[in-house]
Amino acid sequence: MITKVLMLLCLLVSVAFSQSIVGGSSKCLCKKTRDNLGINPRQIQNMEIFPPSNFCDKMEIIINLKRGGQYCLNPDAQKIRDILKKMANKPRKTITETA
Repeated sequence: MITKVLMLLCLLVSVAFSQSIVGGSSKCLCKKTRDNLGINPRQIQNMEIFPPSNFCDKMEIIINLKRGGQYCLNPDAQKIRDILKKMANKPRKTITETA
């Protein structure tokens, strides 16, 4: 009986660690975020948006700059949401390949 209880306890602890409930160790990419863009948009090489997942429970927005730097934006900030809306409504340029 004690063996079954210990096995069940070990199973529960391993499930808790795998879901980061007990450990609290998050695998989020962003440690600090900015509430505004703070640079000229022409300096941006690309932007990556990562939705919440098993590894990180929040949405992350990472800006990569042409000069090599990168930083994270706060998706909850009003200025950032406005920028994302403008980008979503902007027509995209497509590159066509001719062979």
